[in-house]
Amino acid sequence: MLQVFDLRRILTTYYVKGIIYYVIASTKLEEWLANETMREGLKACGERNYVDLDPTFNPNIDQDYDHRLAGISRDSFCQVYLGWIQYCNSRRAKVVAGALADFYFPKYFLHIL
Repeated sequence: MLQVFDLRRILTTYYVKGIIYYVIASTKLEEWLANETMREGLKACGERNYVDLDPTFNPNIDQDYDHRLAGISRDSFCQVYLGWIQYCNSRRAKVVAGALADFYFPKYFLHIL
């Protein structure tokens, strides 16, 4: 039987994967990635040591929680969700390819989540 934290963890993971799917499936994705305001907002997420320290993150619930940094780092997020991001991108009618996808996708999802 699932414990409360197990169920919350599963639901949170599916929620994040759902957001990733709908953002990548959107016809406006390329427009968002090309938007200078979005790029400016994503700069902080691109730093090697970036950690999102939102107090709502919980090590018992968030699969991508980094215990060493007490938040969600870009590395921990990518470790959990990068495969899903790449899979969703491969299913797009027009795949966003190259450095643009590799550089912006992880940062973009860290920023919107």
